[in-house]
Amino acid sequence: MTVLDSIKDCERCSLYKNGKISPKPTHLQTMPYMAVLDTPSATEVELECPLTDIPGGYLKKLFKQAGYRPEQIHFTYILKCHTKGNLPEHSISQCRGWLWEEIKLRQPDYIFTFCNEVATLLLKRKIKWAKDLGAAQSVDYMASKIVPFYSISYMLQRGKKVDELVVSKLKDYLCST
Repeated sequence: MTVLDSIKDCERCSLYKNGKISPKPTHLQTMPYMAVLDTPSATEVELECPLTDIPGGYLKKLFKQAGYRPEQIHFTYILKCHTKGNLPEHSISQCRGWLWEEIKLRQPDYIFTFCNEVATLLLKRKIKWAKDLGAAQSVDYMASKIVPFYSISYMLQRGKKVDELVVSKLKDYLCST
């Protein structure tokens, strides 16, 4: 049984009682890029497919504009259950072990974070958006570089100017391999 199969039996926090487990990936090979979002939507869980809602389509569009190929990137979530509203801190602390396991399995060169809480968790510090946005950050505890981006909901609210900024930053990394 893989760690991703084990997630289905998780009872680490109260979300398992009313939450639905996120879609699990179909393959476990290493991948050069990983994108970490906050929590799967109800639609993604229902269809058992990541990025099948409006924010997911938006993110896929940005990656495509940057030259991304689907086989290059693994999408995952900090929370493995669907939840509404803000991310519960106790749930993040319970789910982070699953994220570390996915990172070990995938061994990405770059981890794109689309959630402030994820960037803070991985960098072990608060994000300074003026300096950190789209900039690859090295950490001393893993080989992957962390690249913080705004949350999808924030980007959707800001419009074309932010889209162009994010695509230009993504191109720096996606076109380099």
